[in-house]
Amino acid sequence: MHPEPRGIGAGWSCGGDCSDGERWRLWEGSLGKMAADAGKGAVFSKTISGLKPERWSPVSPVLYNVEVSAIRDGKAVAARTVRVGFRSFEIRDGQFHLNGRPVFLRASRSIRRGGRSRPRWASLAPSRRPTSAT
Repeated sequence: MHPEPRGIGAGWSCGGDCSDGERWRLWEGSLGKMAADAGKGAVFSKTISGLKPERWSPVSPVLYNVEVSAIRDGKAVAARTVRVGFRSFEIRDGQFHLNGRPVFLRASRSIRRGGRSRPRWASLAPSRRPTSAT
């Protein structure tokens, strides 16, 4: 049996929740015990397997609320919520794939020979450039 570490994190645990905020909850439960040295924050990671989220895409931009709570003596004393989307993006055989499906990306600006493009006014003398661009 190991004694609990002393310091800011002694006796603390973390809980979590991942839901879409409306229809359904992907996961809820304990993230384990947390220990931190005095004067330092606690850093930990946890992999949760078996989730089956609806994947984010431009056509269906599904976002989830992930909430992590610091719990002491059975009460949540701090919480943080972040909006996230789940997706995979990779290149296979020179083709971009979003969530396992080929996707075609288009550029809205052309690239000039020899480097990146620049605004039309960049080649003007400073006195002729738009005032908002300087």
